[in-house]
Amino acid sequence: MIPLDPYVAEVANLLKAAGVEVSETWTEATDPIDHNIEVKAGRWHPHLIWDGSGWKHISYPLQWKHAGPLLNGARPDPVEVVAATVALLERLLEEG
Repeated sequence: MIPLDPYVAEVANLLKAAGVEVSETWTEATDPIDHNIEVKAGRWHPHLIWDGSGWKHISYPLQWKHAGPLLNGARPDPVEVVAATVALLERLLEEG
């Protein structure tokens, strides 16, 4: 089992501190390795995915218009990741 990258763990902790419900974190042994954070807002539970090249998201219930890049760059500041996640959750909640 591959441990969660400390950078991703920091983002998960900051999300919790900001009041975002973090339901799960995990690592997938893919190439490249994916580190994941699942958050929840209403009926939505987006997965935030960091693979070392930037952050992506897939929002479930799955609709392809709700998948794509969240932040580019190898290691965006964790505070920026939290802000981008909160903005994503607000958009999803507006849609219902």
